[in-house]
Amino acid sequence: MFQLTLYTISCSSVLEFDSDVDDPSTPASQGFGNYVGQATLKYDCEGNDQGCISGKAGEAFYVLEVDNDGSGWTGVVSADGSRQGFLPTTHLSITLY
Repeated sequence: MFQLTLYTISCSSVLEFDSDVDDPSTPASQGFGNYVGQATLKYDCEGNDQGCISGKAGEAFYVLEVDNDGSGWTGVVSADGSRQGFLPTTHLSITLY
């Protein structure tokens, strides 16, 4: 017999991006717009809460805000620019600039 464990991920406590991405002294604004890196989603993810976005495994994103506070969420924008929000940091393969 197999046991299936269902995990629910919530980002209701993460509602806005830090303002330092617009600071001209940050690497993000030195040739890469407001992006601090690139990320690829490792698993399908459904954004159920305010601020969270959905994505499919293999989908590319630009990183706007790194999870430096240990919240478990990384601020991203989709590669085509159509969606912006948060994805679980553990679901991303991230390369910083």
